[in-house]
Amino acid sequence: EISACLVGSEMCKETAFFNGVYGEGITPYLQDITGAGLDLVVNQNDPTKIKTLPMYGWFAAGQFNITPWLFVSGGYSTVVVEKKDGYYTPNQYKEAQYIFGNCFCHITPRFQVAMEYLHGTRTNMSGEKNSANRIQAMVQYNF
Repeated sequence: EISACLVGSEMCKETAFFNGVYGEGITPYLQDITGAGLDLVVNQNDPTKIKTLPMYGWFAAGQFNITPWLFVSGGYSTVVVEKKDGYYTPNQYKEAQYIFGNCFCHITPRFQVAMEYLHGTRTNMSGEKNSANRIQAMVQYNF
């Protein structure tokens, strides 16, 4: 993971984050597809053998500190599973994309509230696609 403070000062006003991974059989490193059975799949050319599928995921996000007690952030992420040697299961996961924005407010050092909007899409190997929207809130008090 890479993170960088974009403006140097006592309190960093802007921070950027980036993370990416690529490989075969790496579903434990990609939250969307952990446990989806995509680490090892049946070889379509020889059903007595198995193979791994290439996949990758990355995200980029930014945070802007408006005041010491209020910040907003937003970002984008994607995960893609590539077809290999003709492997194709129509309803199997192919790709997902997410975009989010949120706001955190520290009311006191022990009490904070937050609100987030997230939009996500998923595409299966068949090309079938759907999306979902989510709004969530958080209230936290540390004793």
